[in-house]
Amino acid sequence: MKERVGGILVDNNLMFIHLSSGIDSPDWAGTVLSKFAARNICIGFISATSSIGDEGQAMMSVTVKPDDEYNLDQAVQAVQELHQNLKVTKTYPVSLLTVYGPHFRERCGLAARAFRALGLNGVNILGISTSISSISSVVRQDQLEIARQALDTVFEVP
Repeated sequence: MKERVGGILVDNNLMFIHLSSGIDSPDWAGTVLSKFAARNICIGFISATSSIGDEGQAMMSVTVKPDDEYNLDQAVQAVQELHQNLKVTKTYPVSLLTVYGPHFRERCGLAARAFRALGLNGVNILGISTSISSISSVVRQDQLEIARQALDTVFEVP
């Protein structure tokens, strides 16, 4: 039986940037994001984590529109100046798929169903982010049609 949801949003022609730093610090995420904001680069997806321990590794993934490659490169360079051990990986083109609510907090298993459907159809998920009312995944753009069809098998949209 399909789960009824509010809809599925798709954003194409994005760049997926994965940043990892050798040492986590309290303002790592804020510093990174401020460098993008200072260059007027809007971020449509954010996922961040850090490893546990005294000197854990900080990791963040974002999606951006690659329209202004110069400012994008300047933002990444500004982050690298603050964190010399920063590793940056860029993937282009990617798509951001967002399944949205309502009431996801009270409905168990929606993310599992979404990501299982993608995986069983051979779609590799590059990034995951969720909120109270949305489930987002970043996929390679050449897998978008397969991903969309997979989500349509488990979700009913208006």
